[in-house]
Amino acid sequence: MNNPSVAVVIVTYGRRWYFLAQVLQSLQKQPFITDIILVDNGSRHGVDIAQAAMNDARIRSVQLLSNTGSSKGFRLGLETAVNETTAKFFWLLDDDNAPTAGSLRHLLAIHEAFDCNAEFALLSLRKTRLEFLQAVQSGVPVFIGENTFHGFHLRGLLAKVIKFIKKKDISCDKNTYRYPVVSVGYAPYGGLFLHRSWIDKIGYPDERFVLYADDHEFTNRIIQHGGKILLCAYSEVRDLEDSCHWNENARCHLLSPAFTSMRLYYSVRNRVYLEKHRFVSRKFVYILNLFVCLFLLFWYQLFVERRPVPLVKRLSLVVRAISDGWWGRLGERVEFEL
Repeated sequence: MNNPSVAVVIVTYGRRWYFLAQVLQSLQKQPFITDIILVDNGSRHGVDIAQAAMNDARIRSVQLLSNTGSSKGFRLGLETAVNETTAKFFWLLDDDNAPTAGSLRHLLAIHEAFDCNAEFALLSLRKTRLEFLQAVQSGVPVFIGENTFHGFHLRGLLAKVIKFIKKKDISCDKNTYRYPVVSVGYAPYGGLFLHRSWIDKIGYPDERFVLYADDHEFTNRIIQHGGKILLCAYSEVRDLEDSCHWNENARCHLLSPAFTSMRLYYSVRNRVYLEKHRFVSRKFVYILNLFVCLFLLFWYQLFVERRPVPLVKRLSLVVRAISDGWWGRLGERVEFEL
């Protein structure tokens, strides 16, 4: 590939300079990056100061006055990349996503090998995302199933029970993959790599989602427009935050007390909205899966927790989120401070 140019888009917030500095340092070791766009989503460390500290002319910052959520942050970053750079490719990263050596070269090699401009987007592997780690080890694509509620479908209940009993898990320490390239049906922002022409086709992230599932909705548009997303195992991006925290939450379910009210509400509401508009072909089947899933989770959590009052409160919040998602009541909720 002759003279590829890549603009990196990073959204940061809060007090995250400890992580962001490591990400920027890792990017300085990657070739072909012409622009690094930092979206200051209400950070408390001052992106301008961070920009000066790195002494890298490729870094530019755009600021939001407060934390407005991931959807608006990445939308602004992509708009800046489209309007203010001539980069051919965009690589999206969270502020704690540090690419490993050779990660970008591998993406560009895969892109050239598949002649990806018109048909494919790519995704770097993050081992803390267990569904993607499992995909490159098993070859089974990651996708949102038809008429499933948050991944639950009655026809897969027996398999879930067997998996729970065996407590079979995927180790994040494995470094060999049987399937170095696997097709997936959605992707997180962190690690997404796409040609700039895709923005003309699919547009920008939907600000109404605020946060959670906005990345899945945005990237699934690639599939909706006839494209594919290829997960690239040997283009690795490390999550600098404690991976055990994310792995623990990955095992939690909707009614677990591990989730804050904000995370519970937005994740359920946005996922229901996405499922209804993209993946529900038989409403009766979907609603049946929804009720059975909540019924089983409620009694399981009641058995584990033995505290009915807070459990009922979480269930009522889930029901409210489901209603808002089903009827399209999106946007930021003032009671959930970002």
